Amino acid sequence: MDNSSTVFQKNDFAFMQDFHRIVELMLNGSNQEEIGKAVAQMDERFDNARRILQELPGLQYVEEEQDAILKQETAVLETKKQQLKKYMELPPFTGSLEQKEKQEENTMTM
Repeated sequence: MDNSSTVFQKNDFAFMQDFHRIVELMLNGSNQEEIGKAVAQMDERFDNARRILQELPGLQYVEEEQDAILKQETAVLETKKQQLKKYMELPPFTGSLEQKEKQEENTMTM
């Protein structure tokens, strides 16, 4: 199971319409079978919501642990960005070494 692909919609956790429908069916005197179907549908939605929550990555961490992980990963990202910037300044990415030396000489003579 790939936890990184867990996606859900806000309405996956909105149950008021289901409750309202069941109450309306009961108040209107609908038959037990119709009410039972509505309850079963709501139960399926509850199961789906539970499944989504169980698949959410990082759910096992408290807020402080999540904050610490976020700070750590942000620091790693910044390090990687700095490394990439340095690599992009190397001759294979900026042109030949001679061109770079000429550019440096030109900037020194100005």
